[in-house]
Amino acid sequence: GQTVNGIEVTGGNTLTINSPFNFASTSNQLVKNGNGVLELNAANTAGWNGSISAPAGTTQVLTGGLLVNSGIVRILNANALDQSGNVIAVNNTSGAAVQIGGGITVANQLVLNTIAGNAYAGGINWGGALQSIGSGVTNTWSGPISENQDSGITADAANTLNLTGGVPFNAHIVIFGAAGTVNLTD
Repeated sequence: GQTVNGIEVTGGNTLTINSPFNFASTSNQLVKNGNGVLELNAANTAGWNGSISAPAGTTQVLTGGLLVNSGIVRILNANALDQSGNVIAVNNTSGAAVQIGGGITVANQLVLNTIAGNAYAGGINWGGALQSIGSGVTNTWSGPISENQDSGITADAANTLNLTGGVPFNAHIVIFGAAGTVNLTD
């Protein structure tokens, strides 16, 4: 079986990781728990990867990669998730989100909602499971984005989020919102 590593950041706290991970295996899974913020500010280049299985509409299973059970994972380095094939998945309908900031481009696959329940917008305070943060910056998510059920994507005021890897919708609703700009291209 796979090795699962967990990081718990309690509510009201931020843990910034400025060094790369040193996993025993490239298929290790990192699970983010707790209502706090985990900032990934280092490039990970050791070959960490993951995959997701199960058809849309059923609870999906992540092998390896990064699973966000609660709180926020804030990506501040374009290579924080290692290989572009590595998967990051939001495993909750509310109270969990991925944030991208600093004017970067992230090429990893993202699953907005892995479970079989609808989230409408989801995320933290209905801010979306994917949030582009910062003022006056343009962030890009160039990897494919999928959703198992309804979910949301937002951008802060004076912020632009470019989605260039496609969002297939899978017969579900993806809410695009907030005060910024979200551009969707294939």
